[in-house]
Amino acid sequence: MPASLAVSNIAWELHQDDQALDFLKEKGVGLLEVAPTKIIPEWIDFTPEAWGNFKKKILDKGLRVSSFQALSFKKNDLEIFHTDESRKAYVDHTKFVIDLAYELVKEPNSVAKSVRLVFGSPKTRDPRGKTYEECLQIATVFFRELGEYCLNKHKELGLEPTSDGVPAVCVCLEPNPKDYSCFFGYNIEQASQIVRETNNLGFRLHLDTACLTMAGDDLYSAIKDNADIVQHFHVSEPMLAKFHEVKCQHTRAAQALKEIGYNKVVSIEMRSNGDDSLKELGVAIDFVKNTYKEVLGL
Repeated sequence: MPASLAVSNIAWELHQDDQALDFLKEKGVGLLEVAPTKIIPEWIDFTPEAWGNFKKKILDKGLRVSSFQALSFKKNDLEIFHTDESRKAYVDHTKFVIDLAYELVKEPNSVAKSVRLVFGSPKTRDPRGKTYEECLQIATVFFRELGEYCLNKHKELGLEPTSDGVPAVCVCLEPNPKDYSCFFGYNIEQASQIVRETNNLGFRLHLDTACLTMAGDDLYSAIKDNADIVQHFHVSEPMLAKFHEVKCQHTRAAQALKEIGYNKVVSIEMRSNGDDSLKELGVAIDFVKNTYKEVLGL
């Protein structure tokens, strides 16, 4: 079974949404990665009615949701290592996001088979003067609670067990480089250690070509060495740039994904380019379909 291609909705502006979703279908892309506040700008407005309207829109467009990103965007008070209060608030908010994702998975009219929550949020990982070991101890407790919540929610909803034991919704840690103001879990060595020491099937690893490249990691090795814990993959360029003069070694990434038999989601992540957003997105989709064609079964 090949991997599936998705595109993140940060690649266009909110007013371009209908046009962009139609464009995805035209380009043969059936999956959407969602930054929630690109759909509903304020977290306080995520009512059941508003979220239900989003579900209906995606179904009407003939698309499905693969994943979320920007999980804590606009929530500037949330940090893992600052205070007990900020950490508790962070757990509560992330559980709310997990609930939103499960609303897409559960029947009837599910718009997702599974949802991977890409945990980037680099500035929320500020060590606040703590050592790496101190942060690791705090982080494993933090992420284990979220992983358990994902697992328990899967059971509560009566969803079928998965073949690998990973719940329908799981949190996936993204190694973010220091260039993105991340100072904990900023490379593959740290991020993979955090996931492995947390040791929970509701908390896995997400990899991003740009993040790994900017951190000085080898794409091929990062993928091959962590085949057992990778649940989601971003194809991106540094600073979410366009795909004209690529700087990442995408052919090596594609080769590694092929060799590990990666059959999950490959998602294109790039920033909006204003009036040229759809044109640049088309360039990106064509590049990824060509470079990752064997992974995608094309």
